[in-house]
Amino acid sequence: MDAIRAAAAYDTKLNPTRVGEDITALKGDMVAQYGISAVTAAGDEDAVRAMLGVEGEPVLDYPFYYAFSRKLRKLLQTYIGGDVVQAETILLVALWKSRGLTENTLWAIATGVFTIPAP
Repeated sequence: MDAIRAAAAYDTKLNPTRVGEDITALKGDMVAQYGISAVTAAGDEDAVRAMLGVEGEPVLDYPFYYAFSRKLRKLLQTYIGGDVVQAETILLVALWKSRGLTENTLWAIATGVFTIPAP
């Protein structure tokens, strides 16, 4: 493909009318996907909140534990399971422990909420 044809194709790709049509066609799927993600995130947060209550962690630390749980969710979406997930979880626990969170609570979240086996 020569440079002139490539530039023309790129110009067509960035045409506002075409971009609008593409987004309109994808909007329903995008909204549905976001809805599923929002429900999953809310369920994770509720489960983590319950776990933190059981563990007796101060409410001030809850947002940090929520951030940890979001990292675990992303990890599980990236890798289905297995040794990689367990190794990455060990690293995440060490990271968040170094930030001042309680290791036992971090493992309780990983094992209780996300069913990641402890080492």
